[in-house]
This record gives sequence, structure tokens and C-alpha cells, in this order.
Amino acid sequence: ARLVGIVSWGEECASRYPGVYTRVSSEVDFLAARGAIPAVEVKVPAGPPTVSVSPRSERLLISLSSDPTAGTVSAYAATVLDPLTGQSWNCFAEPRPDGRPAQCSVVGLVNGTSYQVTAISGTPEGNSPASAAIVATPLPVPDPGLIRRLTSPEPGVILARITATDAHGTELTANRLVCEPKRGRSVSVDITDTVVRLTGARPVRYSCTVESSNAYGTVASPSRNVRVRG
Repeated sequence: ARLVGIVSWGEECASRYPGVYTRVSSEVDFLAARGAIPAVEVKVPAGPPTVSVSPRSERLLISLSSDPTAGTVSAYAATVLDPLTGQSWNCFAEPRPDGRPAQCSVVGLVNGTSYQVTAISGTPEGNSPASAAIVATPLPVPDPGLIRRLTSPEPGVILARITATDAHGTELTANRLVCEPKRGRSVSVDITDTVVRLTGARPVRYSCTVESSNAYGTVASPSRNVRVRG
């Protein structure tokens, strides 16, 4: 059994009105100081999360990770601040089970405007200090198409079904399906339709992405894996 609340007061035993209770976890220091409970070591993240920001058109994609030795992180929170107006936006993410950085996005931003990005990590016991501010500026880079299906129907061939790339009214300088093995040379092909056929692949596992470029930069889609038939 675990005591989580102590009755404070209420009306009609919380049948019509909410009951009011003391949250025991918020009084741990008080109870421990008076010997009511053993002293409890509260483990909060010692340092802020590692933050990286990828500019997108009218949004910022924020990646967050923490040192595994800093304790078990249950969630991340990022804040995007416009220092000229004082307006701020928040986004939240949970750690990924595969150990890769968690991600969240803040949308509705203005291209060409500089924003400050900070973040914290949290455990059930408390939050870390805030990270140092990173200055990031949304830009009208492309949103590359997503790989919906990836197969190898015959030896040396990769077949991909891809959604359309959003160029945000700019001219694309490149739009390619790029597949890279763990070792060796990557293979690629220009995307001209929603179904793309890539040849010349070796019978190994490839990680494939859509890479789209315009005058503002290059963006890659999330990767998908396929094993090529031999």
C-alpha cells in the first residue's frame, strides 16, 4: 500500500463537490524533517537535455535527448520564444524506446524570423534545468515526400511508393530517392512519380530516404529499410 493523499476537507463526502486532499509527495521534505518517513533521495535530471533544431517552412523540428546516466527521463518539453514580441510556444515529446532522439514540432511560425529554443527534461520527481537557448530561423525548405511502401520485387531492384514533395512554392533543385547500405556505395534515382523504381542495388539491407533540395537547403525524409533480393 502507498499513501498518496490525506483528507483535508470537503462537503458531502465528495458526492456533489470535489474533496480536498494534501498531496503527500509534495510534503516529503516536511515529513522527512520530522521523522515521519525516512529521508528520500529525489532523483531529478542533473543537467538539461541535448537539443538540436532543424528549420522547416513555418515550423521548427526539435530533437531532444539526455545522458542515460542522468536518470530515467519520462518526458521532454521545448519552448520556442520570439524575443521581439515575447510570444512563446511549447511542444512535448516522450523518450523513444529505440534510444533515438525524441522529436516535437512547433508550427505557425514566420519564415525568416529568428526564435530562441530551450528545453527541459522531466522525471516523476522533478525537472532538469533549462538548456541554453539556441537561435533558429524557419526557412521555406521543402517537405520531402514520405516513403509509404518499400519492397524489392526482383534481384537488384528497389520499388518505392512515395507521397508528393511540398516545395512551398519554390523551385526544387533535386528530389531523389537515396538508398544507403551499412557498408559500400549508396544508390539513388530521381523521383518523377509517386512510384519509383531503383536498380543496381546489391543483395543487402538498405536504408532509404527521400532527399529534396531548393535554394534554401536540403531536407531528408524519415528513413525506411528494405532487404534487396539476390
